[in-house]
Amino acid sequence: MNAQLAWEVALGLFLVWILMLWRRPVPAQGAAWSNEGLTMVLSQALVFSLYGLLEAHVGNHGRWFLVALAAWSLGWWAAYFGLRWARCRGDRLLLPLACLLSGLGWVMQLRLEQALAVNQACWVLVGLATLILVTAYLKRLDQLRRWYGPLLILCLGLQCGLFVFGKERNGAALWYALGPFSFQPVEIVKVLVVCLLAILLAPAAQDPKRLTRPVLAVMAGAWLLLETLLVLQKDLGPALLFFGLFLAMLYLVSGRLRWVLGLLCLSLFGAMAAYNRFGHVRVRVEAWLDPLGHYQDSGYQISEALFALAWGGWQGTGLGLGEPYRIPEAATDFIYVAWCEELGTLGGCLLWGILTLFLLRCFRAAQVSQDPFERLLAAGLACLMSWQSCVVLFGILKLMPMTGITLPFISYGGSSLLSNFVILALLLRMTRREL
Repeated sequence: MNAQLAWEVALGLFLVWILMLWRRPVPAQGAAWSNEGLTMVLSQALVFSLYGLLEAHVGNHGRWFLVALAAWSLGWWAAYFGLRWARCRGDRLLLPLACLLSGLGWVMQLRLEQALAVNQACWVLVGLATLILVTAYLKRLDQLRRWYGPLLILCLGLQCGLFVFGKERNGAALWYALGPFSFQPVEIVKVLVVCLLAILLAPAAQDPKRLTRPVLAVMAGAWLLLETLLVLQKDLGPALLFFGLFLAMLYLVSGRLRWVLGLLCLSLFGAMAAYNRFGHVRVRVEAWLDPLGHYQDSGYQISEALFALAWGGWQGTGLGLGEPYRIPEAATDFIYVAWCEELGTLGGCLLWGILTLFLLRCFRAAQVSQDPFERLLAAGLACLMSWQSCVVLFGILKLMPMTGITLPFISYGGSSLLSNFVILALLLRMTRREL
């Protein structure tokens, strides 16, 4: 426990280092890359030290997992230098913070299930390659405006195709299967939706008078169509995620809070209708309201999560010394609970602090952008990741029903990781400073 406390102190000092760099001006030449390089070194040192702490407590991982961790580390350094090759000097804190989040998530997945950790390391490498390709190909984000039609067709095709080609898991056909691989198209669709909304609303962001009734009608129609598809597919988490995203984008463009509050009130009627119409909605709500009363069936997962949070206490049971495997889907939906059980409330607050700094840095991309389209796109992507993180936290703390949404860069999931890396690439390109 003393070693774990020392590691948590080191993570706290890293937070202080990030805050010291927060508003420091970026020189035109190499000093900016020195700061970013040092931050990358510190991030990976924290991940390697946490892996060593896990080995000291458990010690049943072979050398191949150390090879996987080394490949993960080299992949991030390849992305670091690949961004220089692509002539994209983006925000100097986004990449190291994403590196740290993915590394901490990987160590916890190794703690939970070794096979998932190997898969996650491979998906991180694929995501980093995607990051380089996107930043190298998209020299200017104005190119996205010319792709409005293809992006719209791709978005509808991916989501509607699930009715025909979707692979069913846990009672819902939400995946496409390609041999041994499968991916969840909604993770791609959510990025496409932000791009489409930014293209649609960019003129109104520049001149509020362009927010006309036809534009609002198109936006409302797109929202109703997407929500209907998700509800019919029993995909409640993304339905809630897209609802918050549409409200955020509407407020960013119009600045009218009463519109947002009015839509929130109307959404209550939709929620009650869904509760009365769909059995899976009632099951989720009942498990949320009384998890212990449904402990043997629908309430088992959230009950065990609450027990784990209580057992962890302030300091935690110790990395590798808890029982997070008692929680179903601990590596995806409840990885933050597993983290808090073994590293305590203190470790959970530090992890959330790192994630919060990353999200605030995403919002900063919108602040520094001069182009209305890029500004709206960056704000939409930042709102998407922030709302996604909040929904996960609210579900864990029993403030709302669980939705099956993952934490960015931390939870297990190949589709989710790829979408996060695409978002990271877009944000880095928006904060570009050409060499």
